[in-house]
Amino acid sequence: MVHSEQVVRFNGYPRKDGSFENTEAREALSTSGIGFRFVRYFLLTILCVVGSMVAFICLLGWHLGMEITVAGQGRLQPTARYEVKAQRSGLIQTVHVQHGQEIAQGDLMLTLDDIDLRTELEKLEHELAMNQRRRVALVAELQRERAVLEAEITRAEVEYETARLQLEQVRQEYQIYRKYAPYREDGSVRPPVDTLIPIRVHQTRVEGAKVEIERVKRRLVALDNRNQEHEMLKQTYEKLQVSHRLVETRLEQMKIYAPVSGTVLTRDLDKREGDRIEAGEALIELAELHSWQAEVLIQEVDIPKVKEGHKVRIYVNAFPHMEYKIFEGRVTDVPRKPEPITLLGAGLVPGSMSTVYPVKISVIDPHLSDGEKECPLAYGMGVEAKIVTERGPIVDLLWKKFLKTVGKIGRPEIYRLEDRGNG
Repeated sequence: MVHSEQVVRFNGYPRKDGSFENTEAREALSTSGIGFRFVRYFLLTILCVVGSMVAFICLLGWHLGMEITVAGQGRLQPTARYEVKAQRSGLIQTVHVQHGQEIAQGDLMLTLDDIDLRTELEKLEHELAMNQRRRVALVAELQRERAVLEAEITRAEVEYETARLQLEQVRQEYQIYRKYAPYREDGSVRPPVDTLIPIRVHQTRVEGAKVEIERVKRRLVALDNRNQEHEMLKQTYEKLQVSHRLVETRLEQMKIYAPVSGTVLTRDLDKREGDRIEAGEALIELAELHSWQAEVLIQEVDIPKVKEGHKVRIYVNAFPHMEYKIFEGRVTDVPRKPEPITLLGAGLVPGSMSTVYPVKISVIDPHLSDGEKECPLAYGMGVEAKIVTERGPIVDLLWKKFLKTVGKIGRPEIYRLEDRGNG
């Protein structure tokens, strides 16, 4: 009897039917095939889920934006600050303002001792009054004497004309008489007319009147020369006026007025009374408190990233942003050189060798309220600023960061050795 073998495929592998006579062996092989398929499908599912998540994250990273910021700490200060300086030297007599007081432009803030200037001003005013009275009296005297002299000239001219007419009349009479009676009773010839006593008398009167006219004219000329005295008094008066205006200006400079409206920032002004100050010395600091800026200290490793015009988020310590708001600002000034600062105030560890730069940031909208009343900012409040140096899709920023990191690999570093001396 010929026996034939039946070939059975199990899990894709040909097996002889005779090899599966054991039931337990067949069940074990069947179970191992199901487990392999489960593991394979499970791994494929995980790979699909991870791939989907990566694709989703990349999609979000491309569409969602991210900001790269530079942080710094600092304090608030008014944008516009003014130092009021003394124009004259002197002793502080009276202080009319105090710290925190709001004043208007032109308000009197401080007065210096001006007793010497007032004494000098009174002396000049007295000299001006005397000069004025002297000039008025001199003008009246000159006018009166001129009127008298002009009257005397008129009288002398009338006398001169009268004497001259009388002389002509007497001369004509004697000439007529001599014409018709050329001889005297004794037969002698009559003498010339001009030798006659009446003619000579009238000639003397004419000459006297002429001399009187010349004398009065000389007095009038002398009177005109006295006008120079009036001009000298006038020049002296003008000089006194110049000195008077100068002393008035100096006296006005002893009073210090507010150049602008604002708030007084200087403390303990009342303790300055009696102190001597010099011209040009700063006495009072004013500030306009309607506009503010923050001076933030940025470390040297971050300063190259900061540019003017960058947007800034400002957190004022006195007004937590969760209860109030986050202030917005813009960078207005990036210094080229560092300034001396206190390390603790800059947020640095004592003993650190880091250098910081004071960056100025303008506060765009400084107004703040809690819903019921205004909450004004104050000079010196601590702030924390975050300067937005870059902004864009997350994928783009990460790619740029990656390229910068890769670009540094293999780049040779260059160092400069400083000369430390002959040793």
